[in-house]
Formats: sequence, structure tokens, C-alpha cells
Amino acid sequence: MNRTIIKNVLAAAGALALLHAGRAVAQEPVVDGALRVVTPRTATTLVAPEMVATPIQLSPTVVPADQVPKLQRLASDLNRDGVIDELDLALLMNAVGPCPGGVACQGDLNADGVVDEHDLEAIMANIGLPAKDASQFEVVGTVLPAPAGLVPLLPAPALANGSRVLKLELTSANAMGLRVHLSHFTPSSGLELRVYDTVTKKVLGPYTAPHLGEDGKWWSPTIFGNTIGLEFTLPAGRPAPARMPEIDDVGYLFCDGTQCTFPPGGTFSCHNDVTCFPTWHDNEARAIAVVYFVPSGGSCARCTGALMNRGPGDFSPLFTLANHCISVQSEADSADLIWNFETATCNGAAPTDGDHNLGSLILKRRVLTDSTLLGLYEDPIGNYYVGSDPNGWASGDAATGLHHPRGTFTRISFGTSAGSTDGALFCDDAGSVSCSCNPPSNCIAVDTFDISYTSGTTEPGSSGSPIFDSTHRYRGSLTGGASGCAPITSRYGRYDRAYANFRYFINDGDVPAGTVFVNGGVAGDAGQNGSTERGTSANPFNSVYEATFQVRSQDTVTITPGSYNEHVTIWRPMTLTRSGASGAVTIGAP
Repeated sequence: MNRTIIKNVLAAAGALALLHAGRAVAQEPVVDGALRVVTPRTATTLVAPEMVATPIQLSPTVVPADQVPKLQRLASDLNRDGVIDELDLALLMNAVGPCPGGVACQGDLNADGVVDEHDLEAIMANIGLPAKDASQFEVVGTVLPAPAGLVPLLPAPALANGSRVLKLELTSANAMGLRVHLSHFTPSSGLELRVYDTVTKKVLGPYTAPHLGEDGKWWSPTIFGNTIGLEFTLPAGRPAPARMPEIDDVGYLFCDGTQCTFPPGGTFSCHNDVTCFPTWHDNEARAIAVVYFVPSGGSCARCTGALMNRGPGDFSPLFTLANHCISVQSEADSADLIWNFETATCNGAAPTDGDHNLGSLILKRRVLTDSTLLGLYEDPIGNYYVGSDPNGWASGDAATGLHHPRGTFTRISFGTSAGSTDGALFCDDAGSVSCSCNPPSNCIAVDTFDISYTSGTTEPGSSGSPIFDSTHRYRGSLTGGASGCAPITSRYGRYDRAYANFRYFINDGDVPAGTVFVNGGVAGDAGQNGSTERGTSANPFNSVYEATFQVRSQDTVTITPGSYNEHVTIWRPMTLTRSGASGAVTIGAP
């Protein structure tokens, strides 16, 4: 599908279309899932693979002090049964002594290479607690300012065709992954950036016109391991940019998909590999992505989400996950979605990476149900869009969850719907569903569908993942629940209640027939947590980009004259036109 970046003046006169008449219905319309045929992307290669890169040594990756107790608590569950008790204490006592090779081992809760009285103190502090509640996103890294001047000016032409190439390889000891935050990376520079893994030789990009965040900066994709490679290329004949991009921040991962710096750190043994279940693997699992993002406060985190289909079936790139994962636009800008992160065969070797999409726009949220709907900046690599049912969900129905526990490859869990809970409380530091909202608890109250799992489980990293009913339709996104293997109960924010806000993007009958309206002069929907922006003439969007995700393929976005400071990328055919007979519509960053 052609990629169109719009930065121009629309001067065509626009004609208003009739709005779709509303009608009362006894039941909200369901949407079926759909498979989209996607042409496989050609593997990217470096422009100058033989050129020696300039090595840059970053500071070692360390676990922030505020995260140490949480990781020690996770590591205290030595037998991985979801609770820290006398059985774990006995295992620790039997492991007292130096770790083999002097590196961290099971029971070495402070990762100093020996199991001793310090580890005993740590486990005693956690006795009686669940290992970890899955109610919050999983912090897996930290963001720190980069040293100044990491990106020098381009060297003289290095290739026979006159192209200029600059290669940098940034290394941080102990890092499980790295990504960089760039400023001054503008399309007008003519630069191409390829991001690569020095070990697997995988290359991502080229990035030439990245969608910049509200701060004018851009987060690179994540490279797993302790080194990230950057290849800047300027094609022959282009003048050297007056200013090179700058690396302002670096995201350092201290956990990857299998191991944290505090052992054991891996997933429960009771997970089911989705590749072993072809009906789900070949359909809904194609819509699932693990999402790395930068929460407010300067950390690195990860959750799970899914592509959503809608009534028109026109593959608008809509993606849903939990509001406790992504709730503000800076977090959505930083999203690195990784698709097809799965085993090649049933219970086969764990993958090292998947396919990346970068960045998103918050379209709607529903805080009461812990739900967020995003529009993706890039054409999704995932090729299945899940169906949904916005009605109530009776107890006793088959329920299936697809997720990335601790950021590992896709897993599948089976159980039954078990009623609902209004105002279920989830606390990050208390670690269980039963908690109070007294400080310093990081606590949220959510209306949930409750799922009794009989096979598999969920863990941190699974947050935001979809739950499906017996007809394979989406019913909500994971907020949390107790940690451990089945039988357990996990709780999912109710889609039937989130639908009040989401419906204007999801349901064909709620999209105005023929046209969607934009007026930059209206206040809009504060925090995107309501339904006051609907795309109607009475309730227009205040940004063009929002409208492009709602309008049906082949239809029209009618825009009130004015300047819209937006960088807009459109992946479906549509017409943008001016409202009225005079005035100009200017779209694009100045």
C-alpha cells in the first residue's frame, strides 16, 4: 500500500455529506476477525557492511535502586509456585555458598555471586507475599541522558558512488537491550538511518522520515543485547546536513525476554507455546505484539496488545492494550511493537527478535476499564485483526488469552469466563488484587471480566493482552491478577464498557456515512478519555490525524480551514478536502 506523507495546502472545495441516522438497537454489533494479505518485507541490509564502525562505550547497565526490591521479590519465589513461603526458604538454605563460577545463581537474591545471610534477609522480608502481581506494566530498564556529542559530522564520501556513511556501535556492559532517543532527525536532511544488531546482523530501517513525538524527538527500535549499531547514510549528490541528529537519551534494558539480572527472572514452566495450537497461531496470534515503551518518569517497560478489526473491515491500523501501560501521548510515541515473536515449531527454540513497528497515536481511553485504543504510525506488520463483541459476557464460556509473559515469545492460556467485578483494585507495590489505595500504593480500580484459568497463566509483560470468548472475539485487555500457575484468576478490563468511548472508531454504524469532520478550533476530548470527539459535524475531531484512523476507506475527511501542525501518514485510500468555499487548510509541521 502506498505511503503518503501529507504536507501541503488543500484548496479544493468540500461538499458536506449526509450523516448516518442513529438507531436504537437491542444489542451492540459484533465484529469478526479478518486476515489481511501482507507482502513480506524485503530484508534490509547495511549500505556499507564492511566499513568498520566507531565504537562508543556507554556506562554499564545497572538496576535502579528502586527496582531492586521488586526483582529480589521475584527471585525469592525459588520454586516458581507464585508465592514466597517456607518451601522457598528451604531451597535457599540448601543453596548456601558460592555460586558456580562466581556468577549469580538461584538463591543469590542480591546477585553478588554467593548465597549468604544477605539473601536470607531478602527472602525473609518477602515471606507470605505473592511473587508478583501482574497488575502493572513490567519495568525492564532505565532511561538516562546520553553523553554529549556522540554523533559526529559526516565524513567525506566513502563509497564509490559518492555516498557518505557514518557507522557507530554503542555498547553498555550488562545490557540486555538498547535503544536511542534522537533529536534533529528531520526528513529534509536527506539522511537514512539503519539500526542493526552486531551479533545477529539483523538490520532495521532504513528510517528517512520518522514520525517525531510531541517533543520533536524519535525513539529507535530496540536491539536486544549489549550493543546497538547505527548506520547514517547520505546518498550521493545530497548536501551535508547543517546539523546531524543528536542522541539525547539511551534506554538500557536490564531484563530481556528470558532473564533478569536477578535470577531466576524467567517465565513459569506452565505456559503453553501458541505454536502448538494452529487454530490460534495461524489467526489471532498474528495480531499480537509485545510493546516496549518509555513510561513517564524515565524507565523502560513492556506490555502486550493486539490489532483490532472494525465494522468496515478496512484495516485501519487500530491497536488496543491496557491504559495502565500507555495513557499519555509521550508513551504512545515511544512504542516499539514487536510482531511474530514466536517459536518456529511447537516448543521449539526461543526466538531472538521479531518484526518492529514504531510509534502510535492515542485515539481513545477508558480509565474505568483500563483500556487504551491506539492508531499506529506505521503500516502494521501484523496481518490479522481480531474481532470483538461489545456486549455482556456470561459466566461459563470458554476463554482464551494470548500474551507475551515477561516479554517472551507468544503464549496461550485456556480457561472460562467467571463473572465480573466492578472496581477491582490493583496495586503495584502490594502485589495482590486485595489492596487499599492508601499511599504509597500505586493503585487503580477497574471494572473487569474475571477469567478462571485451568491451563497456562499470565505474568507481568502480559498486561494489556487480549482475552477471547468461545467465538474468538475480543472481550477485554488484561489488567492483572494473582501470580502463579493455574488454577488462577486473571482480570481483564471490560470491553463492553470501554466500547462507549471506542465505538466511534470500531463500529461501522457509528462512523458518519461518506465523511468525517475536523475542526482545529474545538477543544476536543480532554485526555482522550471520553466520547466528545466523534467525527460528526456537531462533534468533530480537532486533529486531522485522528480522523484518518476513523474515516472509512475511500471516504472523505472534511477539514475546517486553518493550520494543523501535524505530521500525518495515511495507509488507506481516502480524500482530504476543505470545508466551505474559501480559506486554506495547511497540514504539516512548520
